Formats: sequence, C-alpha cells, structure tokens
Amino acid sequence: MTLDLDVVRQVLDTNVFGVVRVTNAVLPLLLQSPAPRIVNVSSNMGSLSLQTGPQMAAYAPSKTMLNSMTAQYARRLADTKVIINACCPGYVSTDFTGHASDRAPEQGAAIALHLVTLPDDGPRGGFFDDGAIPW
Repeated sequence: MTLDLDVVRQVLDTNVFGVVRVTNAVLPLLLQSPAPRIVNVSSNMGSLSLQTGPQMAAYAPSKTMLNSMTAQYARRLADTKVIINACCPGYVSTDFTGHASDRAPEQGAAIALHLVTLPDDGPRGGFFDDGAIPW
C-alpha cells in the first residue's frame, strides 16, 4: 500500500528494460556468431512457484518479468543458433547483499559460465541455478 511507483519504474528500467535494450542492440552481432549465447541474471525470487526471499515488491516481480522475457526471446529465436536462458547465482556475497553470505561470487558465476558454454542443442528459455528452477 506504500509502494513507491518511482522505485518500481527504476527497478524495471534496470532489470527488464535495460536487458531488452542490450539484447536488442547485440542481437545483430550475435546472429553472425557460430555459437551465440545470452544468459540473463535473474533470481529465484522471480519464481512464482518458489516465492523465496524477503518480500520485495519491485525487485521480485522484475525478475519474474525478466524470466518471461527470456522465454519469449527463446521462442522468437528458436529457428536461430541463439541460445538464451536465465540463471540465479544464489545469495552471493556482494555489495548488493551487504556481503552477508558465505557464497563466493565465483560460486554464483558457475551457473552463468555453464549456460554460456552450452552445446548447440542445449536448453532454451529456461531458468537455472544448480538445476532447472520452476517459475
């Protein structure tokens, strides 16, 4: 009831619209690549099934929308070599989390590294951490 729409706009601009702008800008180059990959960094807070973490009325829905956008891009790019997925690095020790986690950034980056090196027949439009995440 006290949700600040300016905060929602700022979070959506970063977590969704920013990703769309960058993806659209790089797609012409990626389509020329022999093994193009896109990995969007999401959060399991964006899972409608799991609904984990604290209530964050702007952040969590922005990640849900990012997951949906990832799936939509995957559908649109299905007849190309582009493989696009989303990943959750987990609760990683960063400035964003106040370094309140024991999970090192390298551990969080492992899933993104895995997805960016998928073979050509790898999954498309999925949401992953150590495995597939329902959303």
